[in-house]
Amino acid sequence: MLIKWIVCQVAKANTEAFSVSQEAWSGIHAEPGFIGQAGGWNDSKTACVLGLWESAEAQNQFLQDGQHDAIVKASNQMSLLKSWSTTLFEQRYPMPGRFPDLQTALASAPETAFLRVADCWVPPEQKQVFLRAQESTWLPAMQKAKGS
Repeated sequence: MLIKWIVCQVAKANTEAFSVSQEAWSGIHAEPGFIGQAGGWNDSKTACVLGLWESAEAQNQFLQDGQHDAIVKASNQMSLLKSWSTTLFEQRYPMPGRFPDLQTALASAPETAFLRVADCWVPPEQKQVFLRAQESTWLPAMQKAKGS
């Protein structure tokens, strides 16, 4: 699974218009390989979107076939943003809980569900230490957490 993490800096005067413009992305659900997305506000001017794709190939096809650019144009979002960043990840540690995987959880959850995302920067020399901590501490703890 490909995970696409988008962080948008929005001028405070444009936050409502940005939220409305997100509706232009509703058509993405019909795209081959698209699993789902969730998003929200980190603070009063930082919007975050987590997109899930079956593979990098599926996401790349969406970018290349013109649909992405058509949605961007229709949404007029570029005029509302101060800046944005996009980061791509591959899932490393699945965390099954009440649902067997993230796709099923997102599909089964009500619209009021809560999803927590930790956006961390790790110095390259600490990468292995960070991964071991995820595997030995956080993964087991999150699997036991109430509400998972």
